[in-house]
Amino acid sequence: MAQRTPRHTQGTRARVPAKLIVAAILIVIALIFILQNRQNIQIYLLTATLSGPLWAVLVGVVVLGGLTGFLLARGRR
Repeated sequence: MAQRTPRHTQGTRARVPAKLIVAAILIVIALIFILQNRQNIQIYLLTATLSGPLWAVLVGVVVLGGLTGFLLARGRR
């Protein structure tokens, strides 16, 4: 039987994909954002008063905006 040679030999470096680098940077930015915005806030929505951490409220608004954009763009196809 023939022996297989390893893909990466000594002296060569494997390249890190750009997607992985961008994802790692975004995760670090998200963690910094969460750590700096931990204070509780109150939100008034019609007659309801909601309270929660600022970072969670902002993430929720971004998710709602993204979902709205996705649904509106989906209707155009």
